[in-house]
Amino acid sequence: VLDHVRHKIAKNLYPELDELHLEARLNTPEVNDLTREYAENMIFGFDFDPDLKKAARMNMVMAGDGHSNIYNVNSLDYPHGDKPDVSRIAPAVMNSIRHSKDKDFNFSTADDNAQGKFDMIFTNPPFGAKVEVDPAIIERANYELQSNAPEVLFIEQCYRFLKPGGKMAIVLPDGILGNPNMEQTRIWILRHFKLLASVDLPVETFLPQVGVQASLLFLQKKTSAEALVPIEEEDYDVFMAIVEKVGKDRRGTPIYEKDDDGAELLFPHTKEWLSYTESGREIVRRRSERIKHLDDDLPKVVKAYQAYKEDK
Repeated sequence: VLDHVRHKIAKNLYPELDELHLEARLNTPEVNDLTREYAENMIFGFDFDPDLKKAARMNMVMAGDGHSNIYNVNSLDYPHGDKPDVSRIAPAVMNSIRHSKDKDFNFSTADDNAQGKFDMIFTNPPFGAKVEVDPAIIERANYELQSNAPEVLFIEQCYRFLKPGGKMAIVLPDGILGNPNMEQTRIWILRHFKLLASVDLPVETFLPQVGVQASLLFLQKKTSAEALVPIEEEDYDVFMAIVEKVGKDRRGTPIYEKDDDGAELLFPHTKEWLSYTESGREIVRRRSERIKHLDDDLPKVVKAYQAYKEDK
């Protein structure tokens, strides 16, 4: 996210530059200052594991600071719980709002609660047969979805964290989207969210670490007015895609595009870079080469979604 923001900031500062020259400006003092300011006010991270919090903070430092809003908290138990950072989240979120275009937005939750205030959430919740949520947390948080599976409760908790119109991207096991006994969960999702997109992933996606059949679900929290419309009467388009290849096999070994005989293909490519003469004059140097392409459907899905949005 921070890398994406850095590119956006650089593009705004230097709109006349092409990608090659823009790349050389990504770490100018002006870009660094604006990136750090954005990260310190607008990007938040929550994790149950204190060691992962430390790792994420260090990663943020390496990417341009902004490490101040990474918190050790049980997301499913918020605003309760005994994790050390619970009480620090709401003040930080309210400070973020004061720096944002939402400062005059009429939020439904009090200032001492961060729920109902986020624009966008990205999450890969823990799931699997051996992962269950403490019943005391389920009772304390008063979840509507009757389940002890964290991936189900994460859907509802993300709904609580989002402001009306806010969006989320979540990794979910395919069972939630297809099993007959999960129908009530799917109905709950449709009542509370607009379904923007669903991308089915192959089992190789998370291997060799974890072998799961999962999908990416992109959702938008309904406003109060949108929630009044019965789901049977709703009529809107949904982008759907099936990813068959992710550029690696089950062992994590990269797989490249091949011809019909199984030989790896080489594609023409022009490599460009900036060089400088002894006098400091800037020169663009080029070299023609042939490179391999990962056999990966995900970039194709991105392009297909962009074309889908342009046709809307």
